[in-house]
Amino acid sequence: TVRLQKQRFTGTSEPFAVAWSDRQDMATCQVKLNGTGQVGTTMKVTFSDPYSPGGPAIGAASLSSLPGYLAIPDGFMVPLGPDALFVASASGVFPGFRGSLNYSGDMSGSMKIPKINELRGIEIHLAMAVFRSGSSGDIVRGVSPAVKFKIQ
Repeated sequence: TVRLQKQRFTGTSEPFAVAWSDRQDMATCQVKLNGTGQVGTTMKVTFSDPYSPGGPAIGAASLSSLPGYLAIPDGFMVPLGPDALFVASASGVFPGFRGSLNYSGDMSGSMKIPKINELRGIEIHLAMAVFRSGSSGDIVRGVSPAVKFKIQ
């Protein structure tokens, strides 16, 4: 439902527009995947927020996404189910999933997919959060939407 209140139309025509987004916030944070997702390979991940260069960031992986999520400070949520993979990845088990964004606002991570054929068909969801680098202001600067890949 869209409702305009206390608006007065005085012309013969007037442009009007409505925009809708399913993003959790301004979505300046993005997760980009570069890899095949095949067993025995490494999925390269770029965590990015060009508006927070040098800022501390955490990337995470999970076996599920929305409606599962993890609430974090300042009214943000990480759109990943808080399962064992989430806890391990956010704790730094995968190289480059914890650290600081570089001067361009990027952080490179990698996720080795074991050569176990039983993993084929499993969906992995990834997201990130960026935090303030100083002592004042909101703790969370942004959260990315989740991206996913299926292990081949």
